[in-house]
Amino acid sequence: MNVIGEAVPFSFGPASKLSTLSEYLLKEGNNVDILNPVGPSRDFFSMETNTRYRFINIKDVPKKCEEYNLSISVMADELINALSSTDTFRVLVDSLFWMWNKIPFKQPDLYVIQNFKWVSDQLEKLDTEYIISGPIINTSFSRIPLDKREDNILINFGGLKNKYYSGGGYTKFIFNTLWPIFKRLASDYNIYVGGNMSILKRIVKELGIKDIKLVNGSHKKFIDILHNSKMLITSPGLTTSFEAFYYRIPTVFLPPQNYSQVFNLLAFQKEGIFEYPVNIFDVLPESSSKIKFRMEEKVGLHALSNYMKKLINSKRKTKQLTLEYKNVISDYIKNSKARVKRQTKFLKEIGEPDNEKLVKTMGKKSKK
Repeated sequence: MNVIGEAVPFSFGPASKLSTLSEYLLKEGNNVDILNPVGPSRDFFSMETNTRYRFINIKDVPKKCEEYNLSISVMADELINALSSTDTFRVLVDSLFWMWNKIPFKQPDLYVIQNFKWVSDQLEKLDTEYIISGPIINTSFSRIPLDKREDNILINFGGLKNKYYSGGGYTKFIFNTLWPIFKRLASDYNIYVGGNMSILKRIVKELGIKDIKLVNGSHKKFIDILHNSKMLITSPGLTTSFEAFYYRIPTVFLPPQNYSQVFNLLAFQKEGIFEYPVNIFDVLPESSSKIKFRMEEKVGLHALSNYMKKLINSKRKTKQLTLEYKNVISDYIKNSKARVKRQTKFLKEIGEPDNEKLVKTMGKKSKK
């Protein structure tokens, strides 16, 4: 089977999902082309070591369109449009389906919805076939018991960039606010930091930070470190969160860096997974009047950016946040097993990941 895929250039999550699904397709002997990635997607794929992908330009798709049996669009619809008059079976994967006031994509032949809180009340907006899946994440490593893992703590910032902003200011703020805590941890743990390397290297050099190891490599390298860590400290994006839940890693959440993360974190707070008051609504309560659920993403991100600037410029608030995280991390070190139990319960409720089943379903439907 010949497959073509694309991922929206918004942080690393969408590219990671496309990579994960492509790995299963390649393993089954299929050919996979990927639409030339840009922005964070390009950053992600440039670190991947799999040379079996073939990258092509959108302008070349019409010349090859009859070759493709299946297209997979992760939170994008360029291929859905380009292949609309062909027999290619077009799949859209949406991990933020719960968030949209109005679905921003062209309708595919099959809509794959990654399950999360608030999904069920959105389904009436669809007029195409859909399936609800568990998290689409890398599950290729074995789970290691907590007491058998190395003394690693992984700090994750994700892709940091999207079409609306670059996350250098956020990264610098987190390091400035929490470095005293991280530095103390470095005496007992190996501190790894993952995310967009071009931003992280610049910020680490600028701030003169030592005693950390940057995770400079493929997503598999990131997962290799994650699954053998005793704690993850991460921005509240869903991909890394679900990977940590799957591998049973106690997960501490940083304040949100984009609009969807505000509500990811709110869901985790409401579900009792992470109850600490570090969301933007907790630190700056007035933000709740401007950052509304299911508002236009660009507007929500602009509002969050404004309030994050207020937080960054408030010495009192940043000191408050430093003290809060000191308590959070101390609690997680002492109560790791209880934290993992809550995360695992939530993962089971929304559905365990089953990438192989999902890929087979796509393949079967494309052959009808």
